[in-house]
Amino acid sequence: MEFENLCYPFSTDYFLSGEGYKVCYHDSGGRGKPVLFFIHGLGSYMLAWKEVIPPLTERFRCVAPDLPGYGKSSKKIEVPSPENYASIITKLADHLRINNFSICGHSMGGMVALQAALDYPDRVKSLILAAPAGLEEFTPEETDLVVNYVNPESIINNSEEGIRKNHLFSFYEYKESLQFLIDDRIAIRTASDFIQHTHIISSSVELMLRNPVTQRLNELRIPVTVVFGENDNLIPNKFLHPRITTAEIGMLAVNMIPGSELKMIPECGHYIPLEQPEILSDIITNHFRF
Repeated sequence: MEFENLCYPFSTDYFLSGEGYKVCYHDSGGRGKPVLFFIHGLGSYMLAWKEVIPPLTERFRCVAPDLPGYGKSSKKIEVPSPENYASIITKLADHLRINNFSICGHSMGGMVALQAALDYPDRVKSLILAAPAGLEEFTPEETDLVVNYVNPESIINNSEEGIRKNHLFSFYEYKESLQFLIDDRIAIRTASDFIQHTHIISSSVELMLRNPVTQRLNELRIPVTVVFGENDNLIPNKFLHPRITTAEIGMLAVNMIPGSELKMIPECGHYIPLEQPEILSDIITNHFRF
């Protein structure tokens, strides 16, 4: 199945960036409301937010793109770095004639959100970071281990059972209603641009690990809510950092970001937007009472 044939349960449109990237995005909630961008994580797509966005559209204008390299967007991004993704988000905002906005980012999308706030402080008003990447620091040797493990060949050769196990690892309790994640991941292996997609995933991992944002967190001067599941199996890395807890990673962030707060969700794994969407939607709503 081609990426463009993925089934999305909501309307989408396309934006052509100045670099020639075709960016697919969803835009709902109408104008005149506070704008909230939703940025998905590594190997994901805008469907990560399909349960979070609907209850928020009465209060917010919700914009959810597929980052270049993922979903229905172009697979031709030369450097899939948080900096480049942050730039593309602001260009999409320009295209939609949106000046200021807040960002809710999940996993890699959380690191992209942080980068956007640091690089465009006059544009980004606040952040909600759901299990954000970029907070856990890795030594050069640890980075090499992870990068060598997550390579295009390993992604291409992963079996259907391996794909299923990888997804289950992201949840505390997997629901059958989430089977579409596994089905889509298996189906896109036959896409004509799947190999490009695997190279983008591998490059994204390396660029995130080699460029953590922890040293710049104290520059933030906006409201920030950090959210983690108490049962996150991915952050911190359980194999390289078994003595560090998820809560400690969260506290590291809030201790460095002035005025930020940490929310821990019980019985929840890494994939917060799909495992506990109602709780995350409530956290987002309460975040805007600052």
